[in-house]
This record gives sequence, structure tokens and C-alpha cells, in this order.
Amino acid sequence: MRRFPPTDPDLPDLLRTGEVAQRLGISSRTVQAWANAGKLPSIRMPGLRQAGHRRFRAGDVDAAKAEMHAAGGRRTAPPPTPDPYGGSAA
Repeated sequence: MRRFPPTDPDLPDLLRTGEVAQRLGISSRTVQAWANAGKLPSIRMPGLRQAGHRRFRAGDVDAAKAEMHAAGGRRTAPPPTPDPYGGSAA
């Protein structure tokens, strides 16, 4: 787990997408999909090198893990987004 920035103890622990995937036992792409669907809160990083990269609060990830455990460990994908043109969202 890394701290961003590493010298500020007042900031919450922020995890990278891969670290979240490891904690939850899911793929990085699933983490991204859940973040896009709003199922997992994320923070977009500002700046030049990390612009747009996501970070996740450790507490949010732990809450998602507890919710998954309470649901019997099932990992469900977010529901498909409806196609605005009337077709199926496949």
C-alpha cells in the first residue's frame, strides 16, 4: 500500500487499481468497471504524470470487501448500460 504523497500522515491510504483488485480478488478491469458504474468510489488524480489515474480509499475498498463477504462472496458486475439507440447493450 502506498501513501500519496508519502510524507503526509493526515491523508487517507490511497490504493492503486491493481492493489484494489488484489484485495478484492477480482481483475483490474472489474475494478475499473465498478468505479465507472459508481459501485466503488474513486478519486481521479490531478497532475501531469498521474492525470486521470484512479486511486481508491482503503476504507471504501474494505467496505466493498465486507459487502461482498456478506453477499456470500459473489462478485457481480454492474448492470449493463442501456443503449440510447434502442439496441441491446452487449
